[in-house]
Amino acid sequence: MIVPPGRFRVSARSSAAGNQHDLSQDGEMKQTIDEIRRLRGCINDLISVQALPAMWTGQEPAQIVSTLLDVLIGMLRLDFAYARLKDPDGESPIELLRLPQSRNLPPSPQAIGHVLQPWLGDAPQKWPLLVQNPIGDGDVSIVPLRLGLRDKIGVIVAGSQRADFPGETERLLLSVAANQAAIGLQEARLLSEQKRAAEELDQRIAERTSELLAANEQLEKEIAERERAEQKLRRSEAYLAEAQRLTHTGSFARNVAAGKLTHSSAEHSLTHSSEEHSRLFGFDPQRGIPSSEEFRQRIHPEDRDSALEKFERAVAERTDVEVDFRTVLPDGTIKNLHAISHPVVNTAGDLVEYVGTVMDVTERKQAEEALRRSEAYLTEAQRLTHTGSWVQNVATGERTHSSEEFCRLYGFDPERGVPSDQEFRQRIHRDDVDRVVEAYERAVRERTDFEMDYRIVLPDGTIKFLHAIGHPVFNAAGDLVEYIGINLDVTERKQAEETLQRSEAYLAEAQRLTHTASWARKVATEEITHSSEEHARLYGFDPKKEAPSFKAMYQRVHPEDRDSAFETYDRAVGERTDFEVDFRTVLPDNTIKYLHAIGHPVFNAGGDLVEYMGTVMDVTERKRAEEALQKAQAELAHVTRVATLGEMTASISHEINQPLGAMVNNANACLRWLAASKLEEARQSAMLIAADGYRAGEIIARIRALAQKAPPRKDWLNINEAIHEVIALARSELQGNHVSLKTRLGRDVPPILGDRIQLQQVMLNLMMNAIEAMRGVDESVPRELWVDSEKVESTNVLIAVRDSGPGVDAESLDRLFDTFYTTKPEGLGMGLPISRSIIEAHGGRLWATANASHAGAVFQFTLPITERAS
Repeated sequence: MIVPPGRFRVSARSSAAGNQHDLSQDGEMKQTIDEIRRLRGCINDLISVQALPAMWTGQEPAQIVSTLLDVLIGMLRLDFAYARLKDPDGESPIELLRLPQSRNLPPSPQAIGHVLQPWLGDAPQKWPLLVQNPIGDGDVSIVPLRLGLRDKIGVIVAGSQRADFPGETERLLLSVAANQAAIGLQEARLLSEQKRAAEELDQRIAERTSELLAANEQLEKEIAERERAEQKLRRSEAYLAEAQRLTHTGSFARNVAAGKLTHSSAEHSLTHSSEEHSRLFGFDPQRGIPSSEEFRQRIHPEDRDSALEKFERAVAERTDVEVDFRTVLPDGTIKNLHAISHPVVNTAGDLVEYVGTVMDVTERKQAEEALRRSEAYLTEAQRLTHTGSWVQNVATGERTHSSEEFCRLYGFDPERGVPSDQEFRQRIHRDDVDRVVEAYERAVRERTDFEMDYRIVLPDGTIKFLHAIGHPVFNAAGDLVEYIGINLDVTERKQAEETLQRSEAYLAEAQRLTHTASWARKVATEEITHSSEEHARLYGFDPKKEAPSFKAMYQRVHPEDRDSAFETYDRAVGERTDFEVDFRTVLPDNTIKYLHAIGHPVFNAGGDLVEYMGTVMDVTERKRAEEALQKAQAELAHVTRVATLGEMTASISHEINQPLGAMVNNANACLRWLAASKLEEARQSAMLIAADGYRAGEIIARIRALAQKAPPRKDWLNINEAIHEVIALARSELQGNHVSLKTRLGRDVPPILGDRIQLQQVMLNLMMNAIEAMRGVDESVPRELWVDSEKVESTNVLIAVRDSGPGVDAESLDRLFDTFYTTKPEGLGMGLPISRSIIEAHGGRLWATANASHAGAVFQFTLPITERAS
């Protein structure tokens, strides 16, 4: 059996590609996709329910309700569905019951109706949330669906033992199903009542005419019979009047003996107008028959001429007439009426009058209009969502319904009619045809729903991806009659999924190449909701296995870094801010890696902190390079210090010789005093010898400290004291070059956290550069060197070295701190770059400017003021 592609129904509930690990955009996309699936599932079910009226045309009310119950049982997974339809003639109601097919020995519908009777009568009790299960043990949630105004048509009850029944979507589906059923039942009932009323009217008119003729012929002979006939006629008229009232159908007779109808002609006046006929036009039936003109005025102005023209033409042609028109009642209410008239001729064959009926079809018209609007909404919804609906007869294989969008999905013009099954089949991709046919045939054999994806090829070669869903429909006997379903164009979704997969692959490869990983972690539960493959590898886990837990990753953090790293994270959570932290990990083979982590907070719509997402980068190579650089810089700085001390050999020798010469002189004096037995003078000379010895020792200690090769070490130091020590070392250079030193060291300068030797190297380098710059200045010009320190605001300490030398030109000023750039004939160009790197490593800044108040240059650097831990 060849199955057309129109036998499938689309659902947005298909599962999205699994195992998606993404950044925050992926989490939001997933939530959005889930919401879209739920809404599309609801739309699909609504479409299935709204497609039912197409099946109900011409069916009896019991058949309509039976089909609806079958659909609700399957669609909503109900434990039972019960319906009670009122009989218009007051006879016993029609009761129907549907249960899941797997249930054995079902109870009778009357038994279920008896249990539910307290909630189905004219004065029903308040609907409870739960009632005793009428088909089994325990309680069941029930939802009543009233059909028609004030249960005019009947009621449907849906029952389920599920705790979440009914959900919002289920209420909506049940409400729409009830409205669709009410419309279908009302139309079926109105058509049935109209037909029956017309038949009864014809029969009663015939009976009445026969009775009247018989009564007239036997009037003189059978007065008693005539009285009985009159009584019977009155009863018949009473029955007729009641029937007309119940069915809103009025009867009338119009005299047309004079020939052509004129609107005000007395010859064409009404000879009969039933009570219901008068009521339909808004007249009081107790005041008598209104005139033709009065009836004419009640016809809607837009319908008046066309309705009367049809009646005149029928009179002229002596034919039946059937016309629809509207009336406007005195209170402005508009009713839709359907009139049928039949010509009556006398024994001579002359046209005497027209008799007929007028039926109020306002409700039917409203139902038809509602149905048309519903169909229009459905058509527009299908067009917007690219969803086509269809109905397929199982026995004949014929498609009994195909929406316009269904045709458009396959590239057919819906205006030219529904294409054949063969045409639809030819549009299915040849690689998918067999699979499509097999899926449909299996669903028919198993009498189940089906759902599948396949491709179609349009005439221009375009390939579309369709998602089809089909749902079986059973008749009252439980036979599979047809499948209804929808097809959804999921081409964009498929393309988006492929793009997302490629994007994830590119991201994973980029992370692998750059050793950068992504992660996400819930704040409330500390659960890791996302861990990329590279993230697992950075911690030494196999990314092909299950994602590692937070506890497992925590154990891989270096013990010395755990507290500080997670303290940073906890502080960021408390402050709801970003965080950035460096730490080490210890892999199973004891390899140590340096990681740099960045985290960003994610908030929900209510502003609550939900999770942190971020990246982790392997910075091991960078850390090693930095350590190597720091080591090289330290060695270079040491070499520079030693070179500077070498240049200062003469000054240092002179500085040491001063205390040594004083010691020799004082020692000779001490010996003389001892020879003269002057002990007090000798003691004083010995004290001077000791003081000079201490002084010489301090000078040697400072020189050794500067010349010593030691790793950087930051301690709290008084920057002014460090400056004085450097000045003491450079004193001989100052004196030898006839340089006057002036200092202005601030008293409010706080202690600085730094490496004393490195900072003294910077000061010594700047002072020696200044002394050397002033050597070329004429001796008549004062050679002055200023050293200042001050506290700048509350954040920095500023140290400045000013000279009165020739200064630095603008071009050189921009390049002073470039490596290997120097203005000295024998310079290496390393002193200032090393000094800048030292200051920047302390968190400060070193720069040079022209001396604004004197000739020469100014070199300044800042050091940050750090709060001292208590």
